[in-house]
Amino acid sequence: MLVISIQSQVVHGHVGNSAAAYAMQAEGVNVAAVPTTLLSNHPRYPSLRGRVLETELVADLLKGVEERGLVDEAAVLLTGYLGSPGNAAVIADFVERALTRNAKLVYLCDPVIGDDGRVYVADGILDVVRHRLLPAANLTTPNQFELELLSGLTIADAQGLLAACAALAATGRIDV
Repeated sequence: MLVISIQSQVVHGHVGNSAAAYAMQAEGVNVAAVPTTLLSNHPRYPSLRGRVLETELVADLLKGVEERGLVDEAAVLLTGYLGSPGNAAVIADFVERALTRNAKLVYLCDPVIGDDGRVYVADGILDVVRHRLLPAANLTTPNQFELELLSGLTIADAQGLLAACAALAATGRIDV
């Protein structure tokens, strides 16, 4: 099985492709890891080095994924931290092309937006996630803050959780 994983990469710590690729490979899954960032560590640390990759570079890497036929071979497409509004747009374009090209592809959208009541992505990313990526997704893995933000509902108990999940499912192909 092949997974195309489009996420951040960090030198120190275990987030994005720096966590996901190893875990999948340890289970025998082939991973085409496409970075959206190259950072020293998770942004929660007091200092951060590295940068969000340029949109042109991310688009070029995704074009290479297509040229190698990886979209046809893949079983799963995963998106996580997008880095910039430009990256979000070219990744959304790629997701749309990939799902059209490979009808069996399962798309998992991890809507990395923020946590602990704080949005930590650039302006414009939330709109791409909300209006383009989530409606295309088969699966999504928001944390509580992201689920509340995307559904517009507050989650205080199991009923609230179910209502928020149902609201999110109403946006597209996601099943609750």
